[in-house]
Amino acid sequence: MPLLSWVKKKALSRELELFEMLKKHIELSIKACELVVHELTASTDEKQKIDVWASQVVALEREGDKLVSIISSKLMKGAIAITIAGSASVLTDKMDDILDELYYIAMEVKRGRSCNLDNSAQVLEIYNDIAKMIMIGKVALERLRDLVSVALSDYVRAKELDSEVDIYEDQVDEMKSYTLDKLYRVSNSISSIAVIHLIELIRAADGLLDACEDSAHLILDIVSALIA
Repeated sequence: MPLLSWVKKKALSRELELFEMLKKHIELSIKACELVVHELTASTDEKQKIDVWASQVVALEREGDKLVSIISSKLMKGAIAITIAGSASVLTDKMDDILDELYYIAMEVKRGRSCNLDNSAQVLEIYNDIAKMIMIGKVALERLRDLVSVALSDYVRAKELDSEVDIYEDQVDEMKSYTLDKLYRVSNSISSIAVIHLIELIRAADGLLDACEDSAHLILDIVSALIA
C-alpha cells in the first residue's frame, strides 16, 4: 500500500469504524424491507407466516437499537473527529428512523391482516402499491449502503450514489400521491379503520425514503468536512 494511502487510512480509522457500523445497520433495514414486502403481498394461504415475518422485523429492530447504542456511546466518548461528531449523531438517528419506520409498517400490517382488513380487494390493491414503494426503498437502501462503503475513498462515486437516492425518493413521493388519490377514490367502499390504516402505511413508506435521502446527504456532509 502506498505510504500516502496508508497515512490517509490511518487518519480516518475512527471514521471507517463508524461507517462500518452504519453499513451493518443498513443491512438490517434491507432485510426488514424484504420481510415487510412479504407481509404486504402474502396470499391467503401464506397469512399464517405473517406473525413470523413481523417477529423477524422486531428482532432486526432490536439489533439495530443495540448498534445505535454502541455508536452513540462511542460518539459521546469522543471517538471521532469533533468537527463531524454532531453530523454523525444526526446521521445515526436518521438511520434509526429508517428501521423504526419498517418496524412500524411490519406491526401495522400484522394488525391489519389479523383483523381481516385484507378481505377487501381495494385494500389488497393498495397493499401492493405500498409494497412497490417499499421495494424502491430497498433499492435506495442498497445505494445508501454502497455510499457508506465508498464515501471515504471515492467522493465522486459517493455523489453519484447520493443523486441516485434522491431519484428513488422522488419516485416514491410521486407514488405516495398516486396511491393516496386511489385510496380516496375507494374510501367509501372500505371501512374507516382501513382508510386510516392505509394512510399510515403510505406515510411510513414515504418517511422511509425521506430518511434515506437525509442520510445520504448527511454522509456527504461528513465526508466534505473531513476532506476540507
